[in-house]
Amino acid sequence: MDRVNELDEFGKISNLLDPDAEKQTFRRKSQNWPNLRDEHVKAERNLLAEVVSNCIVKLYCSFQDEEYLYLIIEYLPGGGMMTLLMGKDTLTEDEARFYVGETVLAIKSIHGAVFKF
Repeated sequence: MDRVNELDEFGKISNLLDPDAEKQTFRRKSQNWPNLRDEHVKAERNLLAEVVSNCIVKLYCSFQDEEYLYLIIEYLPGGGMMTLLMGKDTLTEDEARFYVGETVLAIKSIHGAVFKF
């Protein structure tokens, strides 16, 4: 039903299958508790909860158990920037222009939000 598709510096990212829709519609990011003391992890969860933008992945819910904090986030086919760069190695000028533009829009949406780090 789910498997680890990516790793980032704070956790594992798995695709989840919605049995009613019979397609992948969510991703789960599992962050281990020792990392949760890190302010970056708390800031990521708070940012996703506060910012509503087409440029920032949507957080559906978060919950925790004794070992992990789980973030249920929007499924975006293709993965993150790290996956893209690992697969392509080098971007064309047009691709770089596109991703830099998207990054600027994401930063602008974060900056415009009422959110304190």
